[in-house]
Amino acid sequence: MTRKPGLGKRGNVERNAKVFHVVQRTTLKLPLFENKIAYDYWIFHLKSCCKEEGTILLGAILMPTHYHVLLYSDDCSNIQRTFHRLNSGFSPFIWNRIIKGTQYENLFSETNPFRLFSSTERLFPVEGYIPLLIDTKYLFDNPRHHNSNAIGLRYEKSTFMEWYKGEFDKRDLRLFYDLYGGLYPAQVVKLLSKPLQEYRETIEGHVARLSQNTENQLFKVNPKLQWKDSKDLVQESYQSYDT
Repeated sequence: MTRKPGLGKRGNVERNAKVFHVVQRTTLKLPLFENKIAYDYWIFHLKSCCKEEGTILLGAILMPTHYHVLLYSDDCSNIQRTFHRLNSGFSPFIWNRIIKGTQYENLFSETNPFRLFSSTERLFPVEGYIPLLIDTKYLFDNPRHHNSNAIGLRYEKSTFMEWYKGEFDKRDLRLFYDLYGGLYPAQVVKLLSKPLQEYRETIEGHVARLSQNTENQLFKVNPKLQWKDSKDLVQESYQSYDT
């Protein structure tokens, strides 16, 4: 059950994947996303950019120093363009609304210009039902890694309350249902709320009843190809963004 997805850099993305866990961290690990106005801007424009680039947003959470997003697309280039478009506006927004006039502004100069993120967005391929459920649980519990008591539905800078309320359009809901092995968003939220060991046992039992061929069709561009790297052999992990 250990989830160690491959770290996709700009030229090293698992292009046979349709579902990705995208992460990006602020420069110097600055807590620039603590204010809810950052989330309100980010999630509104993330949804807009997804529609413009033909990607489907499954779930998202914005932490003080980084974000985690689960996305679907038949072409990972669409996902990369989604974040390039999003960040071109998000970066000046954070400068003007969060950094300017504060102690953070002094960290930047002509010789050390402002960059919102420490590196380009990283795309981790999600290689099937169980990896998707593991990654989703990771997002759900992520605030706990940062000493927050508000996890899951209680963490307001995430899409989990939207899941609980069923705020998906029909097309995206159908895809969500298929990718999560016949579970609707509210059912997934209920599952995510279980203690970790019970959660693991439940999803393993659930996925054992699902079709491998269907899983390949859902998660791979070419269902006949093997994954480029085994998740057990990949060196990097998205968990490094939480340290």
